[in-house]
Amino acid sequence: MTMYPCHSCQQCSECGHKLLTGVSSETLEVWNAAKVSKTLARGTILFREGEGSGGVYCTESGLLKLFRTSLHGEVQIVRLVHGQEVVGHRSLLTGEPLTASATAVRDTRLCFVDAPTVQRCLRMDPNLSLNLARLLARDLGHSEGQLFNLSQMDTCARLSRLLLELRQPNGCAVELTRAEMSQMVGASPESVSRTLQSLVRVGAVRLVRRRIVVENLPLLQSYAGT
Repeated sequence: MTMYPCHSCQQCSECGHKLLTGVSSETLEVWNAAKVSKTLARGTILFREGEGSGGVYCTESGLLKLFRTSLHGEVQIVRLVHGQEVVGHRSLLTGEPLTASATAVRDTRLCFVDAPTVQRCLRMDPNLSLNLARLLARDLGHSEGQLFNLSQMDTCARLSRLLLELRQPNGCAVELTRAEMSQMVGASPESVSRTLQSLVRVGAVRLVRRRIVVENLPLLQSYAGT
């Protein structure tokens, strides 16, 4: 993990960061003075399940995977975090241990703000509190959506939705392994591989080394049911 010079919190607020949009300049000054900016190389663990939450992380770029491990050592990816997002906030507010581990899937830039500063800023600015409440409500909706997808959609639809979620502006999906994709869609790696090959045969996607390129966006959307 390395330090790096990053944008000011004011810039992130103006760019529409989900947590900082609409926050007062006074609050942003306190937030900005406390933040520590870091770069995580791919494969670096940010935090582990069961640890205490010392604050919140605001991501700027890259991709994190949040995952849980069962008593039998089975891994389940519960969320992918990319773009300007926030992690660690739920455990901080509840005072409970972190319920998932976080690892960088690709090089990720983020900022850390300690718990006392977060609590101080929440008392200072109702807009920050409202933004945080919206993020928690969105996370709950995402969890409910995942449960619905697992119970109502087949592997092809779930995998298509995952590829659409991960699709970058150049059409490429993130380089997840078959095992990681299977953890996301709730299917075996063999089933994911077969489904991916079927999407290649119909021309919805193309495989370029380890990358998955979306060749026919409307077709992939039709498989996803969107």
